[in-house]
Amino acid sequence: MEKAASLGYGDIFTYREAQVADDNQPFLSRGVPAVDIIDIDGTQTRDIGTTTQDTIDKVSPKSLAIVGYVILESVNELQ
Repeated sequence: MEKAASLGYGDIFTYREAQVADDNQPFLSRGVPAVDIIDIDGTQTRDIGTTTQDTIDKVSPKSLAIVGYVILESVNELQ
């Protein structure tokens, strides 16, 4: 989140613990660290995730670009 804020996206990336049942749960329950990057505020329809209705037309190109940029910059910082 610090990286997102330093890149000007602090208002988009927020830290909030939430109980979300999704396809990351098997990894988490076995102790594999994971990060969920999801629209927790509900601006996307929650009941389409990981279903046949979870299709590319539901993805915002702008949001995807921002998330990708922040992830790449975070990985670069780790190197």
